[in-house]
Amino acid sequence: RTSVWDTISDIAAAADASPAIINGKIGVIIDRAQAYPRQHFTPRNFSSFSIDAAFVYQPHAFRCRFINEERGYKQDERIVYNDGYTEANATKFESIDGLGITDPEHIWKYGRFHLAQAAARPERWTFNVDFENLVATRGDLVLVTHDVLLVGLQSGRISSLITSGGNVTGFVS
Repeated sequence: RTSVWDTISDIAAAADASPAIINGKIGVIIDRAQAYPRQHFTPRNFSSFSIDAAFVYQPHAFRCRFINEERGYKQDERIVYNDGYTEANATKFESIDGLGITDPEHIWKYGRFHLAQAAARPERWTFNVDFENLVATRGDLVLVTHDVLLVGLQSGRISSLITSGGNVTGFVS
């Protein structure tokens, strides 16, 4: 027995996704690379910027438990090693469950995803926006300019364009 939300979370986790309420309906946000940013945030359109850095303990390997279809749908375990570690030198292990995953190759990708995520996403950025949140929602790719991050050391507004023969040749800020 479990809630609908927990069931959706378990199903979505097998596909590198997470549940969300989207326009009043339950949906999922898939964790995948995006080519185009949805919006650009600068100190002019957000406030209360903060960064939480997690210094995550990195295991040498994950013991990934799953139901293996190749072994008659019996409980199984596959060890997924972090970069630089093998059976010979790995000593720090953690366990994760691959709910809904039955393919040994898929469970390996699932374990590698979680190892990479722990290494590549150690920070959480938080800020408050006004009505701009109607454009970009959780899971969207956004650009951020802020002096604390040293990403775009300044921001400004263009007050007028300088044109010559119908072409823009400069601007006034």
